[in-house]
Amino acid sequence: MKIEALPDEFKFSDKLMLWKEVPNKQDKLLKVPVTRHGRKTGYNDPNIRLTYAECVDRLSRDEDIGIGITLLDGLKIHGGEDEVFVHCYDFDGFADPCSLQVDPGVLTFFRKYPSYTEISPSGTGFKYFFLSDRVPSTKVKIKFGPSIFEKKYPHVRKYKNREVEVFSKNAFLALTGDCFNSKVQSLQYYSDDQAEEALTYLNNWAISTGGSGSRSTRKTVPYPTLPVKAQKYARLQISSLEVVLAHIDHFDEQVWLDVALGLFRAYGEEGFNYFLSFSQGVYCGINFAAFDEAECRDKFDHAIKLTAKRPGYGLKYLIELAQSHPDWPDTKLEFEDDNPFQEVVETKKKFRFHTATELAARPPLEWRVKGLLPTEGLACIYGPSGSGKSFLALDLLASIALNQDFYGARTKPCPIVYVALEGAGGVSNRIRAYETFHGITLPSSFRIVTERLSLFSLEAEAFAEAVVQENLHGGVIVVDTMAQSAPGSDENSSADMGTIISNSQLLQRITGGLVILIHHTGKDARRGARGHSSLEGALDTGIEVKRSLSGREWRKAKVKDGEADSSYTFHLKMVDLGIDSDGDPITSCVAVGDLFRASQRLEPKGKNQKLVLEALQGVFVEGESISENELMRLAKEAVGTSRNQLQRAKEAVTSLRKIDRIVPAEGGYQLV
Repeated sequence: MKIEALPDEFKFSDKLMLWKEVPNKQDKLLKVPVTRHGRKTGYNDPNIRLTYAECVDRLSRDEDIGIGITLLDGLKIHGGEDEVFVHCYDFDGFADPCSLQVDPGVLTFFRKYPSYTEISPSGTGFKYFFLSDRVPSTKVKIKFGPSIFEKKYPHVRKYKNREVEVFSKNAFLALTGDCFNSKVQSLQYYSDDQAEEALTYLNNWAISTGGSGSRSTRKTVPYPTLPVKAQKYARLQISSLEVVLAHIDHFDEQVWLDVALGLFRAYGEEGFNYFLSFSQGVYCGINFAAFDEAECRDKFDHAIKLTAKRPGYGLKYLIELAQSHPDWPDTKLEFEDDNPFQEVVETKKKFRFHTATELAARPPLEWRVKGLLPTEGLACIYGPSGSGKSFLALDLLASIALNQDFYGARTKPCPIVYVALEGAGGVSNRIRAYETFHGITLPSSFRIVTERLSLFSLEAEAFAEAVVQENLHGGVIVVDTMAQSAPGSDENSSADMGTIISNSQLLQRITGGLVILIHHTGKDARRGARGHSSLEGALDTGIEVKRSLSGREWRKAKVKDGEADSSYTFHLKMVDLGIDSDGDPITSCVAVGDLFRASQRLEPKGKNQKLVLEALQGVFVEGESISENELMRLAKEAVGTSRNQLQRAKEAVTSLRKIDRIVPAEGGYQLV
């Protein structure tokens, strides 16, 4: 036990206690709280709590004793209006105690949400601690799929059934002081929203591994707000109020507070009686065993204080919560007066069945660039480093801002926000080069952002609100590059990529426009944009940019509701921008379209290249798909038998790929 390594929040706590391992009836050792004399007791016994000094003294005299902490009613770190509590995520089955190997997903989570973390006493997991204003609640389990260590330890249940237990009250936690990351030795603070984001991240990660996640993880409903002056709230008739309260979870701590807020706003002090019945489980018929009227009174009084700072709809929010319940009945809610938000509380239809005539009457899809980019959605421009994708993106954005055609396609002008995260120092030269080459000045609606922006955190929402405040919404936002906007993420992880996509879509929804991500391809260009395949599925438009010996090219890889696969060639034109302070020339480039120049088809020069190309042309026609196995079989036959047959065949195929006579395609390659 490394008690000296414990964070100060634990050292100065009044809830430290001793524990030791005690066998149960199945001879399994359990870590249980004990008295000063080593007798087993409950963690709710206030007489067994020790000071930090007493714990240090006891550990020095007894090797079989450990130190733990109780979260009986939540561990509050300091008082005052802003209450901060200790929260713990207990990762069980995520580490190998013998090899010290750790599940890589855990490392990703700890990088994303750093805070004090201990290696568990068994060495098979971690206890992750943080501080939050999130109200303490009962334990939640997030169930994961099998561990990467399952084959090594087939008889250890925790590796087959991994889980993360979420603790903040009604729990005893054994401490080790064995800090996992020496660079993070203190408890970090995360707000209620950030804690909810972390739980959602864990839940999505768990499901991606084949686990069931947590059925207790609630679907967050955005809290609607009204101006402060709007202090009059609608009131349901009691029979309708009872229907609503019967379909709201009365176990979740945050929902419990939300119900108190809504009831007080609508009914004032009269709402306390309804709150008591709701808390006890009267309306839904499920009794809450830990019901405490005094605790309900405290919670309702807390809600009364909060309403002065948090104006908003009272019952509207509660109705939305109730209507999300799978057993919500088809019923009409009755109000005491005219309902001011009737359109919200009418029974929601999950599905709507349109006729063909109704669909035809819908307004047509609006294009920002005709046949390429919609006015709203998510797009990606991707290609390898050095392909010219950033220069092409600038040409595209400038064409939109200036209301000029882009490769023959009409554009509609709008605000442009260019977030330059990669090579931010060179973006100024790129823009100067564009304006110099074309003899124009970009309009004031074209804005550049060089500060860091993370699509892997809550910054996306804050950035979106800043865009709206600058009156730049309803336009195009470009993030160059996606990788730079998500430091610490694993692009190949479905959970991490899901977070990036979700925040990109959030940015798009709040701003009401189009978000374009500039991204790289991986080692295999045939697979498109680098990272998890969920990105491609989320895109409305995908633009592939590539470079070969015959020039540069961009292709409509995907256009939802449009025609894809059209290709266009372009080249980079160098522009002289003057001389720097050292007397050296300053240059940059612009992307210039080759609308009237066909791609130059290069012919093979080497003997083996010619033999392989002729063999392929004798079997396949241009554009026909060729599997990789079939390609190598024909190539080996074409170069003849020799000791170096395979090597010569590979070199010939590589050379043909360099001159674009064989190009990557779905299912393998195509002959050009």
